Amino acid sequence: MQRLDADVYINLQCDEPLVRSEEISTLAQGMLADSSVQIGTLCHRLPASEADNPHLVKVVVSSAGDALYFNRSPIPYNRTEENSCYYKYVGIYAYRREVLEGYSGLPQLMMAWGVKLEQLCLLSAGFRIRVFEVDPVGSGVDTRQGVATMWGMMKDRQM
Repeated sequence: MQRLDADVYINLQCDEPLVRSEEISTLAQGMLADSSVQIGTLCHRLPASEADNPHLVKVVVSSAGDALYFNRSPIPYNRTEENSCYYKYVGIYAYRREVLEGYSGLPQLMMAWGVKLEQLCLLSAGFRIRVFEVDPVGSGVDTRQGVATMWGMMKDRQM
């Protein structure tokens, strides 16, 4: 922020190397279309068979399109397998300048750091995180298996 003056900053996390330029554009356009959105991120549908994986962060989204909660456990908990619908959070954020300026002063909550999800600090501080749904972007890289999966996908895409 000290070197580049902007209203919105996009943070693409390195554990999501398969995010395509279209997803980055979706996030940027969503932020530019609604100046009331303080923070934006992406998600895509996740098969129920993958919901138990703690390396895949799940997000519950309100009918208004804002994140209600993030967790490594399957959320929402589904008492039956019928109609289960999970969303995987994608490791990319867009922040308004004023959010980033105050970010380092937010309380470091055990709730957030216990599960290693910094976005819970933002939610607890009262910030809204708008979630934009995109097509599946591929595997994140959090484990050795994730690295192998990512390399396989890159080979398939001729990257």
